Amino acid sequence: MNTYTHAPVLISVYNRFQHFSQCINSLVQCRGADQTPLFIAIDAPFRDEDVEANNKIRQFAKEIKGFKSVELFCREKNMGARGNVLDARKQIFSKYDTIIMSEDDNVFSRFFLQFVNTGLNLYKESENVFSISGYNYPIERPIGYETDFYFYKAFSAWGVGYWREKLNAVDFEIKSFWKDFKNPFLWNSFNKTLGDHVFMHLLHSKIKKQVYGDTAICCHLFKNDLVSVFPSVSLVRNLGHDGSGIHCGDTMHSLFSNQAIWEDAEERAPEITYIKNPVCEAAFRKSLQEYFHRPIHKKTKYYLYYLFHSIFN
Repeated sequence: MNTYTHAPVLISVYNRFQHFSQCINSLVQCRGADQTPLFIAIDAPFRDEDVEANNKIRQFAKEIKGFKSVELFCREKNMGARGNVLDARKQIFSKYDTIIMSEDDNVFSRFFLQFVNTGLNLYKESENVFSISGYNYPIERPIGYETDFYFYKAFSAWGVGYWREKLNAVDFEIKSFWKDFKNPFLWNSFNKTLGDHVFMHLLHSKIKKQVYGDTAICCHLFKNDLVSVFPSVSLVRNLGHDGSGIHCGDTMHSLFSNQAIWEDAEERAPEITYIKNPVCEAAFRKSLQEYFHRPIHKKTKYYLYYLFHSIFN
């Protein structure tokens, strides 16, 4: 019988003290927090106006209690958001074979750690399951669907658990991108599987030569027929779409910051069980396709844009 373990948690932060303090204060309330090693990666400021907030974060982080252990990566030089996370993740993976990651702008249901850790323990040996998500998109649970989790061929970085070997297998540069989707049938299948938004983000990031990790993982899941576990009701609420983040505007702030999470809807803890052959739930897939739907003219425009750029790449 496998021994139940608590994965270490990594939180990355830069200058958003209010977000960060809310994140930590909710995380410490989670079941299992006192058995969880916490790592915090604090990037160094690259501009003078961030020094005060960055120092405030460092001081707050030094005083965090309530976890099994707390270790800080306090950067002396600015590494950038991606470099800060990658370096911390690499160091954690030198000691642990699992990790739970979140940025500083998420707050958590008290069942978040329990749900993700249970999934990491149950599906460790499953070749089909890539990650355990604590977040679920702002969609309604399908009527009649009683299970507390579902499988979906997609990925969300808003509070997620990984296994080291599975994450390290991802090609984060997506080197084959410019040849993969020249087949329009493959492109159409990709959109139907993951939602219309992923290809657009991939295209923009490849043109800028800065691929975002979540879209690279989505591509990896599609190509390798993998799924992630999602809770039927979200265990994470994101507060970062207030204009303060790097990649997030403020148009979706009200939707995400007011999204109901599990303890709003249920008093009991969500249950996650082992299923040998994970299958994407049709009702959830339909709801998510509608949520991520983009007009056909916009999708076609992006595909033509892709074909044009693929000639030069």
